[in-house]
Amino acid sequence: MIVDVHAHYYPEEYIAELARDPEFELNRDDFGNRVFWYQGARVFTVPEPNRSARDRVAEMDAAGVAAQILSLGTPNVYVRDHDTSRALATMTNDILASLVEADPGRFRGLASLPLASVDDALRELARAVGSLGMDGVQLGTNFRGEYFDAVRFAPLLEEMNRLRLPVLLHPVPRLVVGDGRDYGLCMMLDFTFDTTTTVARLILSGTLDRYPDIDWILSHGGGTLPYLQGRMDFGHRIFPESRKAAAPPSAYLGRLFYDTMLSGHEPALACLFDTVAPSQIVFGTDCPHNPAGASLEYLRSRVDLAAADLMGVLGGNALRLFPALASYAAAGRSEGPIG
Repeated sequence: MIVDVHAHYYPEEYIAELARDPEFELNRDDFGNRVFWYQGARVFTVPEPNRSARDRVAEMDAAGVAAQILSLGTPNVYVRDHDTSRALATMTNDILASLVEADPGRFRGLASLPLASVDDALRELARAVGSLGMDGVQLGTNFRGEYFDAVRFAPLLEEMNRLRLPVLLHPVPRLVVGDGRDYGLCMMLDFTFDTTTTVARLILSGTLDRYPDIDWILSHGGGTLPYLQGRMDFGHRIFPESRKAAAPPSAYLGRLFYDTMLSGHEPALACLFDTVAPSQIVFGTDCPHNPAGASLEYLRSRVDLAAADLMGVLGGNALRLFPALASYAAAGRSEGPIG
């Protein structure tokens, strides 16, 4: 079965709340799309029409996608006001969980967490995973300028490690956008660079050594990490300040997971496949920003991929990460098509 691990759902209630936040400006671009702007940079284009989950099933069926792992996306619940952030996390997690409950063989959900207070984040994690039955967490690449090698996030990482949760790492704007406000560069370039920065910090700080049981899933093919793997190994070898990691960065990059959402650029996908094993690659589309079947044609045309490896990329690897979905597939309860 084909499983899309990088698929978003944006409740209209969430969009309305975000539009009331003073840091974000909502207006329409020249094509009539609703766009959220942050510090003058485009950071989130609302898909139009903003389909309900049920409306999306027909598109999934047409593409042959059996299931989607739903997450909130950018800018997550990372707003300045702590009370608003907590309320957004509660609201969106409740909505995603209700979609999963209604159709657990087609949809699974990743929780958003209010990160201003780690205690708040831990409480919401316990509620979302323990009470609501959500399957993991989506973390933004930074929380208002802080990265996850910061000491204060250690209790949260420790708990996610204890629970052996999958964590989808998804870009969000940096606290200060800077030149990313020009030409749409924040979304085109900065988002992928921030993924690269986040993972590099997790590796070089030794954070991944301390919490080895978190299954990190990196959006957009890991940003520029596959391309820069050799340079990172070089830095680890010659810079004393980069030696907190027990092994070269490539050793860690080889055990992380990467989605295939690279906007159809075949050389970039080829770089990903040349850098990590097929067992670490999962299908992702960024639906509804892209079609539900984005990149499927390319993946199926890779003549150097063994059939078992292709099945793993399209869905088998995701089923290892999301056992609740795997149990539905094993019981034949998923109504989605087989890939």
